[in-house]
Amino acid sequence: MLNSSLSGPRDITLLRQFENVVQGGALWTRFDAIHSQAEQESADWAPISVGAASVVSGLSAGYLMWALRSGYLLAGLASSAPAWREFDPLSVLNSSIENNAHDDDESLEEIISSGG
Repeated sequence: MLNSSLSGPRDITLLRQFENVVQGGALWTRFDAIHSQAEQESADWAPISVGAASVVSGLSAGYLMWALRSGYLLAGLASSAPAWREFDPLSVLNSSIENNAHDDDESLEEIISSGG
């Protein structure tokens, strides 16, 4: 059935055993048994998984309602928005620079003697 480079009688024997298992149906019978066992085990866990999903959904909805009521969710959304979008820092910096330009008329000696 399979034509490959077989190096000796041991390889031919293994190949014939494999062909017998596959053609005889023993392999497929074993696969079917494993499949039915897995289906039975998953059916046993179905009520538990449905209950866990219900609990998690309820807790998530409760947390969302609590967060909306107390304002934490809105505060979190507001804090994640860019703060500089509505505010232009250049105008503040320009006014600060202009104010400091007028204060530079004093010398260091005058500032120290005046105490500040």
